[in-house]
Amino acid sequence: MTLSEIQEKVKRDLKINDMELDIESLRIPSLHSKYLQLLTENSLKLKKANGELSVLRRNKWIYYTGKASEEVYKEKGDFPLKLKTKDEERTFIEADEEFQAKKTEVEYYETVVEYLQEVIKQVGQRNFQIKNAIEWRKFEAGI
Repeated sequence: MTLSEIQEKVKRDLKINDMELDIESLRIPSLHSKYLQLLTENSLKLKKANGELSVLRRNKWIYYTGKASEEVYKEKGDFPLKLKTKDEERTFIEADEEFQAKKTEVEYYETVVEYLQEVIKQVGQRNFQIKNAIEWRKFEAGI
């Protein structure tokens, strides 16, 4: 499920029907469960993508420092430069297209996880929002 799909679900799910506050209150546990499950799934995807990024970083370091096997250089072509500093190594690794794609994937999952953490906080706040709506109605009714 993409971030935009999740955002659309959140927009529908977190809208409080002020005419059915009792039903909205009873929906809180199922909403919490739903978004906790999404958070868990995306957290696992983030961990997997982070692991893949680490492996890719190592493989790119081996390639750019000239320590890869002959098969790798036959497949990808020789790397013509001799990198002398760690800064140069980091620059080439960070600029590598394959590395950039994986890094973008990691950043995407970080964004999804942060968003879902905020959604779960909002679901937890529904109790207070519903209680405040009920208290306001009591006040308006003079109770």
